[in-house]
Amino acid sequence: MFDAGIAAQTFCLAAHEKGVGSCILGIFDDAKVASLIKLPEEQSVAAIITMGKPKFAPDPTPRKEVEELVTFL
Repeated sequence: MFDAGIAAQTFCLAAHEKGVGSCILGIFDDAKVASLIKLPEEQSVAAIITMGKPKFAPDPTPRKEVEELVTFL
């Protein structure tokens, strides 16, 4: 699942570079999705990525300083 997360993030960054917005969904009804896409039983969905052309670019979320998040020992 870790590798799937890295792949999803890389995919979204590449989409952003092309002007396409995206959102990684990690919480969803596994059984419903598997049924809808006729997923073989031995496979599973790690994430769903929604995509679209954004109407506008929102202001960036304010970020905390590194010192607020990390403790160096």
